[in-house]
Amino acid sequence: MPRSSYVILLKKNYDTKGGVANAKPITENTLFYGDNLASLREYIHTQSVDLLSLALPSCIGTAAGDLTAATLGLGYFSSGVLFAVLFAVPALAYRLFGLNEVVAFWFAYIMTRPLGASFADWFGKPSLGGLGLGDTKVALVLTILIIGFVGYLTVTRKDMKGEQRW
Repeated sequence: MPRSSYVILLKKNYDTKGGVANAKPITENTLFYGDNLASLREYIHTQSVDLLSLALPSCIGTAAGDLTAATLGLGYFSSGVLFAVLFAVPALAYRLFGLNEVVAFWFAYIMTRPLGASFADWFGKPSLGGLGLGDTKVALVLTILIIGFVGYLTVTRKDMKGEQRW
């Protein structure tokens, strides 16, 4: 059995109509594993498969941030530092010990949720050691920063390699 982080069971009455280009009809109950996305894409629309693969890590990451900050009592800043360290672990393991790049990516991806949420809560919330600047102000500043960074990369193309740069 393949290693997997999630399992998807599609019932035979799953609707594959409505803009699904080359989807095959499902004639029996079908069990798909998370690392078998190529087979799953034969049955449902590609964007749906991608959304399914993102849902579980997002839920785990968000719950982990709340767990460490509130339930374990670390507070927002300490939780942010903890997840910053955990975010760096797969990069180090990849470079130093040859960790599989897919495992490294997904572990780091899952850590982005509690990392960002912990620091955003630290800036915005007055509880659990937060600075209490307000969620609206924090969201506005982060939106402006994101737009600025995306604009910068669009103009400079520093994120592109070789021939892709121009």
